[in-house]
Amino acid sequence: MLSPPFLRDLSDVESIVVPLLNEAAMAHISRLPNLKSLAFDVFPDNWSAPVVHTTQTFQALHELTLCYPTVDESIAFVEWLSQVPLTSLTIDFSSGVDPSQMHALLSAVSAGILHPCLSKLSIGSDCTRSAGYCVENRSLRLLFCFVNLTDVSIAAGGGYDIDDSMVADLSLAWPLIENLRLTDGETRTTLACLSSFVANCPRLTGLGLAFNTTVIPHATTTAVHGLASLDVSCSTISISKIVPVARFLAAIFPELKQLDAARNGAPPADSDDEEGIARYDEAMESKRCWKEVESLCYNINFPSIPSCHWTRIMISVVVNACGVESQLEHFSIEIHHE
Repeated sequence: MLSPPFLRDLSDVESIVVPLLNEAAMAHISRLPNLKSLAFDVFPDNWSAPVVHTTQTFQALHELTLCYPTVDESIAFVEWLSQVPLTSLTIDFSSGVDPSQMHALLSAVSAGILHPCLSKLSIGSDCTRSAGYCVENRSLRLLFCFVNLTDVSIAAGGGYDIDDSMVADLSLAWPLIENLRLTDGETRTTLACLSSFVANCPRLTGLGLAFNTTVIPHATTTAVHGLASLDVSCSTISISKIVPVARFLAAIFPELKQLDAARNGAPPADSDDEEGIARYDEAMESKRCWKEVESLCYNINFPSIPSCHWTRIMISVVVNACGVESQLEHFSIEIHHE
């Protein structure tokens, strides 16, 4: 634990990483004139932020990482940082954050941090999937004031209350976004929402988002050439959609090389749980289909590099139309280009 005697000779320190701070140490480091980066795990017992923020409070702080605080501690600390020029804020919770708590936290972030400064925001949690941990549309909109955000990751065990219209607004609010991760659950978005990123976010290099693949939109005439990684989270896809989805993604993301998908849980412990087994099998089949999409996108975008997956995909789709696709589960053909 850091205490003031240790810190008195650290007026020039720029970075502090400690597991625990007591209240006196917290007050002292808040006045260090050159402190740019702070990370700690545990707040002092019964800690509460000072009522008044002065111009000397964390006057040079740019990066803040809070590991496993309570939501109330996080809110109080962020409110204490009023008008501090933070560029990066990372908060990792040990449990889920319900919608009202998340809204209160993001309200504090929106009100307390200088809007032009923040470029990276990461809010994580170790919660399991639960509808009670959904991030609401109105909460995400609180972050639209941070127009220079380049990296955003927000965990939500219950998914995100967003649709294509919300994604369009988000892409307009964050035109400099490079990496966006909303991968912890379902949304109400469709593949069409990706066109908003193409139109408004030319710097995008990584995206994580679940979407419905039932309807395949026409690809736009423009593309995001820097995006190489796409995480479709828990999005489901049927074998009949592999080729059209791959063609759409390859058209709007011509540099796409990596496509990840969540497995959506573990197999049920009870071997008699037929419904659970069916859900698990469906999720695993969807994940396999996404890997086929990844392979096909690679073949389309990088045709000079041979791959064995294209032939297997096309055969699976054709045979599936005849209703006997399951007979080819272990069948593959390799085509080698000279």
